[in-house]
Amino acid sequence: MPRNRVIYNSEALFAGQKVGDKCYTEDEGVNSIKQLHRVQNANYSFNISRTDVNQFGELAAIDRIITDTPTVALDFSYYLSNFANEEALGLNVAGDVATLGGGDPFGDGEGLTTALKFFLDGSKDQRNYFIQTSSEGTDANNDQDDRNKSVIGIGNGFLTSYSVEASVGGLPTVSIGVEGLNMAFENGMLLKDAGLGTYDYQRSWATASGTIPKLYDGSKALISLSQNPNNHTYSGVAVQGAQDTGWTSSGVRLPSINPVDGTKSQGVFFLPTVSGHAGADTSGILNLSTLRPGDVRLYFRQVEQGGQAALSGYGQEASEGLESFKDPDIPGVGLPTQSGYRREVADSNDADGGVQAAHIQSFSLDFGLSRTPLQRLGVKHAFSREVDFPLTVSLSVDAILADLTTGNLADIIDCDRSYDIAVEMCAPADCTAGTVAHDLRDFDSRTPVATYIVKNAKLDSESFSSSIGDNKSVTLDFTAQIGGPNQSGNGLFMKGVTPSNIGAAQFATTDAPFATV
Repeated sequence: MPRNRVIYNSEALFAGQKVGDKCYTEDEGVNSIKQLHRVQNANYSFNISRTDVNQFGELAAIDRIITDTPTVALDFSYYLSNFANEEALGLNVAGDVATLGGGDPFGDGEGLTTALKFFLDGSKDQRNYFIQTSSEGTDANNDQDDRNKSVIGIGNGFLTSYSVEASVGGLPTVSIGVEGLNMAFENGMLLKDAGLGTYDYQRSWATASGTIPKLYDGSKALISLSQNPNNHTYSGVAVQGAQDTGWTSSGVRLPSINPVDGTKSQGVFFLPTVSGHAGADTSGILNLSTLRPGDVRLYFRQVEQGGQAALSGYGQEASEGLESFKDPDIPGVGLPTQSGYRREVADSNDADGGVQAAHIQSFSLDFGLSRTPLQRLGVKHAFSREVDFPLTVSLSVDAILADLTTGNLADIIDCDRSYDIAVEMCAPADCTAGTVAHDLRDFDSRTPVATYIVKNAKLDSESFSSSIGDNKSVTLDFTAQIGGPNQSGNGLFMKGVTPSNIGAAQFATTDAPFATV
């Protein structure tokens, strides 16, 4: 049935897990593609630049030729409910779910490595993305009718930007930017030609018991597959008068290309069935709808220049037991700390004289992975897209000002301190009074689902604003440079809940055979 329009309930977004050269040399099966959940919008486009060829004697160009690699762009956003999407996108997320509840928000002693580890070492630097559309009026969730699905694929996608923000009255939201090399469009995920796919993918047509499932070709005619034991391939023969029941799709060509010569991938892919959540673990954390503003806390601490940790990165064995950190003494504003997080008015008997920390209203954290395409004579596409260094992570915090603190800009000039900042988001409580693992009323006891840690950050600006009718506010801007793949003292780190570290057995990382129909 022809579509009149496409709306959000019919769409789903996926990220391939075959990375690097494998994204165009190997097939992608149902377990090597991961769905991205809680997606709110997705935009994708391609742009072709041309050079005019002119000559004397003619006003119009005699030709307009393509000399640069077309630009393929994908950007999308989603509500943050856990770090399942981050893991699927290739970010390095640490955390053992067994210790998340009792761990330190700064990850001290946990051996954290940078969140961009796999992008810096190139091991997970490109992957394919897929946008599935089900038939009109059909929810993509649990839709298994592949005959009426269409797919837009973004081939050889490189992550170029990541940002997360949260504010009072809003939901924590992540925005992603991707650049790719190719875009492909498929109407129906069905067998298009005989011998489709490599041996690895053809082998996955067979189930564990050796049964060959039924498939349909592009005209929806039933195909009976037979195996050739000599060359390990399958051939299809149309079955006359077959009923239109009991089928499964066979996948279509990957959208990726070989960047060296521009040839289209001969591999195929098969998308998993869309689900409404990242998993069904016993705690229910993977099934959270989203995190909320009341589940977010920020902690600040100051790195003492005289401490060994200021040189090597706190959390290493050499810096344990040293007085290397203290509560931040940023002039003019008190900030929440791990040692004394204040939600209510401070006790007047406090040693600091009852100074009230500023009331944080919002934060935004982002980093960019700008890339330079490397080209050479004899090839049509950029053979590589290398990250431009240095990389910087930025954190901006807006707060309602409470008590002023004593300080002086001249002190910052004389002794430029660094700061560690942790943004901790915990599982929300519900109305079941603690009957499930993530439902704990005490914030300090609830499971931290997603924690961002910025280490060795510098204060770049501090601005105050006041006007009639508004509360006096302050904005603080911090930046930190991202260190190498194994560096633990600089840049951005992530720890939290993902399908792999929560122990959900259904999240295998290898391709499994398709189910028998």
